[in-house]
Amino acid sequence: MLKRLDIRLAPLSGVRSLLLATALAVLASPAWATPSIVQQNTGYSNGATSSLTVTLPNRTTVNNLLIMVGGNDANTLNTPTGGGVTTWSKATASDVNANCEIWYGVVTTASSAGVTITISSTTGNAHMNLTEWSGLNGTLDTAAAQGNTTSTASAPSITTTNANDLLIFGAAFFTGNTAGPPTAGGTSGSWEAMNSTAGTGNNDVQSSWYQVVSATGTYNPTSVVAPTPSSGTDAAIAAFEVASCGTPDDPSYVAVNAQSAQAIVYWASANSALILRNTVSIGTAPTNGTTYTAGNTIGTSTVIFDGTNAIANVTCIETNCTDTSVTNGTVYYYKVFANAGHCYSPGTTTQVIARPVAAANNTPWSYNLAGGSTLVAGIAGTGTIYAGSNAKAIIGLDTGNGTPNGTQLWAPVANA
Repeated sequence: MLKRLDIRLAPLSGVRSLLLATALAVLASPAWATPSIVQQNTGYSNGATSSLTVTLPNRTTVNNLLIMVGGNDANTLNTPTGGGVTTWSKATASDVNANCEIWYGVVTTASSAGVTITISSTTGNAHMNLTEWSGLNGTLDTAAAQGNTTSTASAPSITTTNANDLLIFGAAFFTGNTAGPPTAGGTSGSWEAMNSTAGTGNNDVQSSWYQVVSATGTYNPTSVVAPTPSSGTDAAIAAFEVASCGTPDDPSYVAVNAQSAQAIVYWASANSALILRNTVSIGTAPTNGTTYTAGNTIGTSTVIFDGTNAIANVTCIETNCTDTSVTNGTVYYYKVFANAGHCYSPGTTTQVIARPVAAANNTPWSYNLAGGSTLVAGIAGTGTIYAGSNAKAIIGLDTGNGTPNGTQLWAPVANA
């Protein structure tokens, strides 16, 4: 005979309702992401080699954009490979002198593999600056490049058609020379320097900069290289569209399992997840276009999982996180936001509440489901018990063949 289970979907002191939905958030107007460099690295190969590989400090993130500014004085570059990018595209290139090319690609698979550039000849002096960006939609607005015979590394004029663009400006020249900061070139803001790559002997040097603009316009920055290079310079400029944030759907299912000295949060979503924790109800939501990392605070809440990394004493596997930093008797609120390229869901129906307690009275675990209270009793089967909620949420719990342990045995998949 199946042992009676105390499901206790809401065992919290003074907190019995599972109806956690709040008023739907309505965006008054589309929000624009804030482009930012997630990580970058540079590299240089000095002669007698036809390839260069640059590895970023951390794994790349799906839907982020990789931008490579590089070149090789012996020949034009072949299509780059690596970084988790399926399709690399050339924005623009000038190979008159030291060679300056801009390539880009959307990350489709998180990867720690480096990005490799090659040339068809057997020798070359390659240079590369590699950056990973959040807040871009992977669309090239416009780009151009040209060689210069003087000490001025000047990009051709480009006219953007998208109001919100990230401008990338690169200049390639020779060792012994230094590139000055770019002129405004039609922008009202200042150019921010990215890492440069430097060669030795007669090999190439490259500098690159970026700026975010908020209006269409014509841009043609220049950088004065001193002393004057004997063979001139190359310069390239590209404009990438900033992402406009829509509103991704909240995770279709969120639950928390409170046990002694731990809480396990489960969710189902077609997107990555950002999880907040607080000891009071979570009200402040993440800001569209902003990149958060584990340990950041949003309002008074802590980001315990950023979709890739978790804080200390929180372990995440696929679609669940186990939090062992909790204290028995304390109420914890968790809220799960879907993260689609740093555009976040409202989080209006994804808050769950846990109150870990020491095992006692045959009730060592309890569940709280976001989205509605349970109206029907659990359905028991061989080794499993199922409980449902008004919000079409259902959970399958492992009874341990008669000895309940609270482990989630089954959960619904994300909405297609």
